[in-house]
Amino acid sequence: MATDELIVQAIKTGDAAAARALVQQDPSFAAARGENGISVVMLAAYYRQSEVLSVLLAANPPLDLFEAAALGKRERVDEMIDENPSSVADRSSDGFTPLHLSCFFGHVLCAQLLIQKGADINAAAENPMKVRPIHSAAAGHHLDVVKLLLEKGADADVQQQGGFTALHAAAMQGDEAMVQVLIEARVGPHLQADDGKTAAEMAREKSHESLAALLA
Repeated sequence: MATDELIVQAIKTGDAAAARALVQQDPSFAAARGENGISVVMLAAYYRQSEVLSVLLAANPPLDLFEAAALGKRERVDEMIDENPSSVADRSSDGFTPLHLSCFFGHVLCAQLLIQKGADINAAAENPMKVRPIHSAAAGHHLDVVKLLLEKGADADVQQQGGFTALHAAAMQGDEAMVQVLIEARVGPHLQADDGKTAAEMAREKSHESLAALLA
């Protein structure tokens, strides 16, 4: 098995010791990328492997805009966009904007900066999921980011793949605080996903009965 495959395996299994040994052997592996172009740093972030991520970052790999946004490196994001203002709309190899990534990982100050720099708050991911930043924030359980996006005019009712909205995600997760915020933003509580289910029905399926009653 090639070394880059070994470090990907270490990330997926959360084997920080193996990752450390590989990076000590060759620090450049902290900046490796898979066949799909996703860096090992992003992969560790996606897999929520914080210990492995710390090992990789300790090797000081050069971070691109997407990695900086996903990690909440606000000052670095600011520097890179000042150097290339149009990069605020760039897409990662898996189709996300920097704003999507800041929202998904809950970095509200970084998200705020990206919006100030001109990021499209309703941009659809260029992949089959077609998520908008508000979907990313809702999926990550980040109420403060959802509030920010709504304050900046994000479309609360916009649908991603499968017809799901941020309200559907909050309902399935049993996130009453987020549901309340979305309702106050006048989302359509009876909007159906492609399978015909409303947010109330999705909440009920996950045994969130009080939330289902609220939505109904």
